[in-house]
Amino acid sequence: MSKDNSENILTGQNLTLAYENRTISEDLSIDIPQGKITVIIGPNACGKSTLLRGLSRLLKPQQGQVVLDGKAIESYSAKDLAKSLGLLPQSSNSPAGITVFDLVARGRYPHQGLLKRWNQVDEDAVNSALKETHLTELAGRYVDELSGGQKQRVWLALVLAQETELLMLDEPTTYLDIAHQLEVLELCRRLNRKGNRTLVMVLHDLNLAARYADFMIAMKDGKVIGADDPKSLIQPEMLKNVFGIDAMVIEDPAVKTPLIVPVT
Repeated sequence: MSKDNSENILTGQNLTLAYENRTISEDLSIDIPQGKITVIIGPNACGKSTLLRGLSRLLKPQQGQVVLDGKAIESYSAKDLAKSLGLLPQSSNSPAGITVFDLVARGRYPHQGLLKRWNQVDEDAVNSALKETHLTELAGRYVDELSGGQKQRVWLALVLAQETELLMLDEPTTYLDIAHQLEVLELCRRLNRKGNRTLVMVLHDLNLAARYADFMIAMKDGKVIGADDPKSLIQPEMLKNVFGIDAMVIEDPAVKTPLIVPVT
């Protein structure tokens, strides 16, 4: 991991993350490089989602500190944090009877205030988020009526409407078929490359993770086992250690990224 904190938008320093009496991670330190797509990988229940919750202030560390843009994250007000960091959790519940447009519009909450009401900037931000996620035609539909994949895109649109520099997405391709998985990940790449946003994602599909990540973090049992670019990190030894699988790693003929081929 990078040792130059000026290159990192977000860092976790010696974190202990726990739920009541169940400790998930101890003395965990992690750097999120600015301007890149970081993908966190690891087996189920290894602490990936807990790490995102800790880094985004949804879960208060029992020990250690999270630093965002050079400031302790606890020093941010709720609105200021929401202007800097957008989080798409693993599962979200929408209010009954709310339309797609109205739910996505809730992403503009950090930009509202006593003296600042809804305006054309807010309207444009919501419409842009709907367009990016191919939901414009569903804007008037009730969220309750949508498929799981469509709902996932609505939540992604809400996060996009916040217009934050940092996006944290916990399994953003959940419920999506392969075509829509690629669509969402291509959108994430555009947001990074053209929108100059930093993205942190948890993904289960290792080949998609290797294809879209600039930087990868491998976790096991609440610990960071390795952190590097995909070509350096995705090696047979790491796959055996972290996932318990025997696999070859070859070059993807289409995009030249690592391609994992299980041999058992």
